[in-house]
Amino acid sequence: KMTSSTVDFKVPYSSIVRVYLLPKPHSNQSHAIIALDPPIRKGQTFYPQILAMFNDDEYLDVAPNLDADMKAKFPTLEDKYDGHSGEVFVRVLKNMAGVKLTRQSLFPAADGGH
Repeated sequence: KMTSSTVDFKVPYSSIVRVYLLPKPHSNQSHAIIALDPPIRKGQTFYPQILAMFNDDEYLDVAPNLDADMKAKFPTLEDKYDGHSGEVFVRVLKNMAGVKLTRQSLFPAADGGH
């Protein structure tokens, strides 16, 4: 659930298509991008992605407190998550929504560069 100044948005897990975690260049922040289908609609404007920013300085240690029904509903959730805040967020979201997670990687160019 997301809340703005005028509207509350509820995004079902089934509308999450993919999750991305990308570092911000020359900064200690990471961006989590959540791709949606169908997109959020506010008036005549459609928002197909949600962007969340996280500080890489924040380290989280999270243990989801789930009852038996929730464990049955989300069987891929791990017992414990630890790491940078953005990393923990996208890993939990990936397991709850059952979607792919795309991260930054080194892709060498044909001429040997990046």
